Order: sequence, then structure tokens, then C-alpha cells
Amino acid sequence: MAIGAALHYFIALCIVLVYWVASRRFEVLVRRPIVSGSIYGVLVYLVMNYVVIPLSATKRPAFLLSWVVCSVLVHAFVIGVPAALFSRAAIRASSPSPVPD
Repeated sequence: MAIGAALHYFIALCIVLVYWVASRRFEVLVRRPIVSGSIYGVLVYLVMNYVVIPLSATKRPAFLLSWVVCSVLVHAFVIGVPAALFSRAAIRASSPSPVPD
């Protein structure tokens, strides 16, 4: 259980790190964190469910529309948007000139 929890948080850290690295290159990710973060969250959902999970040893659960909708919304607004806001805060804190809104 401890290994699973550690891996879960490591993956979450990597998700935020990827957004932060991308936002250093593409300014729109910093200027529009809600839109960019939610799109990123949906992309994370797609990668995890259609690339990572199929490559793992786990079995995919049965398709439930309510579960998919809920998962997409969680990835968009609970994972993507906070990643964008944390990245924006980190970039603003480290840059000498303020990032425009």
C-alpha cells in the first residue's frame, strides 16, 4: 500500500512538473491557467487511460459513463487547474518582471 501511495504521488508530481516545464516555454499556459489547465487535465486523463493503463498489468474496469464523466471532470478541474495555478505562482515568484494577466 505504501508503494502504491508513493507511486501515486510521484506520478502527480510528474504531471505538475510537465505542465510547469511546458509553461516556461508557452506563455499562454501561464496567462490562461483555468482554460489551459482544464485542457491539460483532460489530456492527462486520456494519456493515463489510453496509454499508461493499457501498458500496465492491470485489467480495465467495465465502461460506466457516469464514472468516465466524473473522472474527466476531476482530471480537468482537480488536477489540471491546480497544476496550472501552481505553475503560474512558481513562475511569478521566480521571475523578476510580473507575468501579465
